[in-house]
Amino acid sequence: MNNIIINNNNRNNTKTLQNNHALHNITLEVLIKFANTILKNDIKKGKWPIFTKVCTHAVESLLKKICLLSKIEKNDEAFALIEIYSFSALVRCFAINKVAGNSGEASAIGRIIIDDDNEKLKIYKETGVFLHSKYYNCKIRKAEILKSNGGVKTLSISDKIDCVLQTQLCLLLDAFYEAKYSEHIYGFRKGRNTLQAAGLLSDEINKSDKTRLGVALINIKNCFDNLSHASIFEYFKVPKS
Repeated sequence: MNNIIINNNNRNNTKTLQNNHALHNITLEVLIKFANTILKNDIKKGKWPIFTKVCTHAVESLLKKICLLSKIEKNDEAFALIEIYSFSALVRCFAINKVAGNSGEASAIGRIIIDDDNEKLKIYKETGVFLHSKYYNCKIRKAEILKSNGGVKTLSISDKIDCVLQTQLCLLLDAFYEAKYSEHIYGFRKGRNTLQAAGLLSDEINKSDKTRLGVALINIKNCFDNLSHASIFEYFKVPKS
């Protein structure tokens, strides 16, 4: 049944799949294959595809699967999915739409603008083949901003292609690593903020023996400027192709 749906380009089959329980009863591989087919068919016609319910469900299912496998320490299986789908039409279109959707939200200095669907199609073609060993030579813009203490901070701003590549990789890598982080870590994580961290700290203080309690506040100066990229690649896996 699944093969019949995928190989038949009839619009009725697409509509049926999106509007009934069939969407939830097919395997992840078949679901992504079907979503890729929808997207590629439109791209071949020279038009930017609409991200349908099928495509959205395929992305959500992929992220849930990667997260689950990572959580139960089936890391090789999880990373196999990341390797297979990081540069699929599904993930590339999702990433391009996300970057385009954020256009103009950043400050004027770091703003990345994707003008229209024609530019999306151009970016799609340029993000299909990527080898970590032959890293895409992106054009980095340098910009300086004033700090509150009177100093100057230099920003390195990626171009559109690099921004999309980062987004499509981080989409799946986030699902993998989120499953491994402690629930009590709040820094630089989606859906978490300093207020939640302060709330946790407040609860722990209220439950603790105040006479034996100590709180350490650590601020690492220029932390991200001094991180070793070699160490990052040693401790954090990334797709090889």
